[in-house]
Formats: sequence, C-alpha cells, structure tokens
Amino acid sequence: MRALPVLALITFRPEYEAPWTRLAHVTSIALDRLPQRSIRALTAPASAPQAAPGLIQS
Repeated sequence: MRALPVLALITFRPEYEAPWTRLAHVTSIALDRLPQRSIRALTAPASAPQAAPGLIQS
C-alpha cells in the first residue's frame, strides 16, 4: 500500500488530537458545520432502503 497513491478523508472533532496530524504528508482543513439540507443530500443515497435492503426499517 505504501507504493500506491491514496486519498483518505478522515473526520474528527477539534478536541481530538489525532496522531497522524504531525506527519509531513498530512494536510488538515477546518470545516464549518454543514447545514441540515446538505447533510440530507449527502446521506440520502446511502441511507435509502435499496442501498441496504433489510437493514433500514421505517
């Protein structure tokens, strides 16, 4: 895996001190909270019943 180019997007709360943030090849970007409308747009496809049949009940 070390020879492969990888893009990893990792989220965590600001109070958490992640050990990897000290690495030279890591870039941290502080983002503001998303509006509810954007959250629904991002999560809707993955949370649709056809995405995980039998796992989601309404």
